[in-house]
Amino acid sequence: MERSRRMPNMPGVDLPEAVCIAVGRRRGYVVLTENRGALKFVELAEDYAGVTIHRSLEILLQLQLRGHLRPDCGDPALRFREYEEDTKHLFPRKDLLNAVAVIRRELCGEAQEVGGA
Repeated sequence: MERSRRMPNMPGVDLPEAVCIAVGRRRGYVVLTENRGALKFVELAEDYAGVTIHRSLEILLQLQLRGHLRPDCGDPALRFREYEEDTKHLFPRKDLLNAVAVIRRELCGEAQEVGGA
């Protein structure tokens, strides 16, 4: 917590996330959080760089990729949008678009357009 608060231009990491990050590093666990400070901390603190943090967006993506949640190829953003509507938590648009592109490519067999045409 103290280290994150000393880092310039970064949201602080609160106690629950700090504990999860520390345990994640020690035991190799994946940490689940939406806290931007936690995400940024593991990006900037070299000794915590090996900690994997997933947000709900990555969990929803992995559930679909692993066959635990059926994607809707007619609307590949549906599962993410349902989550946003249920929780009132909006995913960063760029990250959402990237996740939808993965669903389209990996599960719906849609080829990526190159050069916009």
